[in-house]
Amino acid sequence: MSVLGDGRLVPTPDYPAKVINAENGYKRDNKSWVLGRLLRDFEKPLADNVGLSITVFEAVRADMAGVPSMDLWWYSGLVVIVLQHALAAIPCGLHKNWSILFITAAGTMLALITGALPQWRREKWACRRMRNKVFCVTGGNGTRYVMVILGVGLDLEDLAAAESPRMRRRGKDDNLEFFFTQVVCSLLAILWIIILVTVTALKEDTWYLLGVGGLGMVQNVLVAGTERHIDTSGIHLKKIEEYEQVKVMDTLMDLEEDYPKVGASLVTEFFPNGLREDETQWWAGSKEVYEKHRKEKRPYSLTRKQVVASNGT
Repeated sequence: MSVLGDGRLVPTPDYPAKVINAENGYKRDNKSWVLGRLLRDFEKPLADNVGLSITVFEAVRADMAGVPSMDLWWYSGLVVIVLQHALAAIPCGLHKNWSILFITAAGTMLALITGALPQWRREKWACRRMRNKVFCVTGGNGTRYVMVILGVGLDLEDLAAAESPRMRRRGKDDNLEFFFTQVVCSLLAILWIIILVTVTALKEDTWYLLGVGGLGMVQNVLVAGTERHIDTSGIHLKKIEEYEQVKVMDTLMDLEEDYPKVGASLVTEFFPNGLREDETQWWAGSKEVYEKHRKEKRPYSLTRKQVVASNGT
């Protein structure tokens, strides 16, 4: 019923994230479910001595931005639908009871109609396309992961804002899409109530219906909880390189050397209370004092840990 309240079909993000514009350092708390899942599925176990890991990605397939790739988990939904109907057909063969199969088919049809609503796509990728910006996506201060995304693709600042579907879409003179969603969802709610009333009237073979529902719930839990490939988010990325250091500041400085302004945009996020004098001098351009101290205290950190990848993650 949220579509009649705040107007949204997509749930709020279940994984905290921030989006930082590397050009101006502007930070935005993420309200997009897609971005939250992108960061969740990217994170991986790190060695205990790693203070910060920064992975640089390049946006690819700009023409496909906002179009998710299909993986085995997507196709598993089709397999489960077939299995559900096969299970529901057993009472038909045993004693000509078609009610279980009919209810299963009707419920599947309503679920597919709900998933086919155009508003899902509009909400999940509510942003401008073909934007050439540099963004940092991170859980914020205290986390050990940062994604840096370069190249032409989705405007992640727009995406993080998660504009309400009640707002008129850019380039449109009206908001008929939202009105259509409300009408269809209201009709679907009535049809679901009819199905529930029908189910309560069943007297025989109810265990088969319980099995059908159980299969669907297990598949939903597995798909919702498993790690998915980045491309399934509709944000298509190619991994370029990775920076890891024991000290967070060393990692940011290594990143800044190769990608000017990007490391600097993260300093206030990870060091909100200011810097030491030698660190301040480094970011001001006088790097000798800090680099000398780093060479004496942490000579191992002078070899940057970079993993270059030619293919996607």
